[in-house]
Amino acid sequence: MLAAFAFTSCKKDETETDETSTELTFANLSVEENKKALEQNGIEFVNHINSLPDEKFISALESFAKISDRATGEIPFEIKELGIIGDAAKAKNLVKIFDASTSLSSSINKLGDYYGTYTWNASNDSWTKVSSNSKLEIKFPSVGSSTNNVTFTASYVASGKTATIDGETFELPSSATASLVVDGKEELKLTSTYQYLSDGSPSLVDLKLVFGSFSLTTNVTSDSKKGTYTFSLNKGNVILLEAAGGGNGNANISKIENAEDVDDLLENANSIVSLMNIQFVGNVDVKSIATELDKVNGLSDKAYSQKEAELYNKYAEAYAIYKKEKTLIAKIAYESVEESYSYQTYYDDNGQYLQIPRTITYYYYNLEPKLVFKDGSKISFESFTDTGFSQIIDKLESLADRMEAKLP
Repeated sequence: MLAAFAFTSCKKDETETDETSTELTFANLSVEENKKALEQNGIEFVNHINSLPDEKFISALESFAKISDRATGEIPFEIKELGIIGDAAKAKNLVKIFDASTSLSSSINKLGDYYGTYTWNASNDSWTKVSSNSKLEIKFPSVGSSTNNVTFTASYVASGKTATIDGETFELPSSATASLVVDGKEELKLTSTYQYLSDGSPSLVDLKLVFGSFSLTTNVTSDSKKGTYTFSLNKGNVILLEAAGGGNGNANISKIENAEDVDDLLENANSIVSLMNIQFVGNVDVKSIATELDKVNGLSDKAYSQKEAELYNKYAEAYAIYKKEKTLIAKIAYESVEESYSYQTYYDDNGQYLQIPRTITYYYYNLEPKLVFKDGSKISFESFTDTGFSQIIDKLESLADRMEAKLP
């Protein structure tokens, strides 16, 4: 899944914007006004996800975790990803929610060995099992309930294909589903479908996770040389976060396992990421950058870093826009930035002790993206966010305090 999402690649298609940064005009705003607009965009995003920790499925999963801890006999299967989804939702960690949902669906192929209906017996803190050939079902109480008002159900369909990774062979599912029902209402549902190439590399992954009033969807297609991906996080009908893109390359399970650098797998890539009304667009010719850097010999660290910046500015384009207005906020330019650190030592280069310490300074160089605004001013991301953004910082700190108060 990660291989397809990160390394496979794609042709230009309808998911991309029609405009390039050279065709778009800058928004008629100052740097400070752009900063305020970005801050407000962030506040709106936080306001939307503010209700996530209060979703009903979270307390149900917390109850399951507590029951499992005190059960006299453990359930003989792992659904730890469900607990991770609950913890991540409480903490508003979208990356962990995505990771856990993809792990749950792709590893659910092992579930057939543990099919059965497990019912919680509160009188002796144990599980009662009834065999099943078609599904895994768990019945237990939510927090504060005296009855088993929660039902978790999961099943999968085997594809008949396998993949071997690190010497271990895995059965691959063609589809997988999981559902959590609380008081007769479905609070969490995961559905996924898959198709594969001959070596087990995914050619299609289509996944949807509905958790309370939120939904997460992702779709990946690949033939190992070309592919596309889309991703979306919604609250009801409001799109909070979405991404689309792909590239061209050569990625299968074997190559991904043995690759030493990204350019071993990826030749070029393009992406669009939108957070509410702010959209980041980028494309990069990875192969051309790598090819030209391979020709560079004998350069100092400083000169090499400057060459990198030159090539990124030549073969990569990135910019931020206001999605609805289709106007530029800033373009991205790359610069080589010198940094240093120093320390004192009582020894010379030959290891001889010195009465007076000497100072050793090392210089190193980083490739740093800079925001270039309408007036031509360049600002690093760190400098841009260090000043201002007070409201969004306060909002995030308030939510962090709220989360800490909810944690057991």
